[in-house]
Amino acid sequence: MTKLRHFDESRRAVERCVWKGLQSQRIFETAQEEIAQSKRLMEIARNPKPIYRASDA
Repeated sequence: MTKLRHFDESRRAVERCVWKGLQSQRIFETAQEEIAQSKRLMEIARNPKPIYRASDA
């Protein structure tokens, strides 16, 4: 019985580690997306494109 309980506890510990790993991965991916978005915004700020309006045509 103690072996079974020990196995269950280690399984739960592994699940916690996996869960934390997934959360870290998600945070990392979100940060990467935000960095990419910031880079795009910086590029737009450096090279502004003219805005065409329907009234200009």
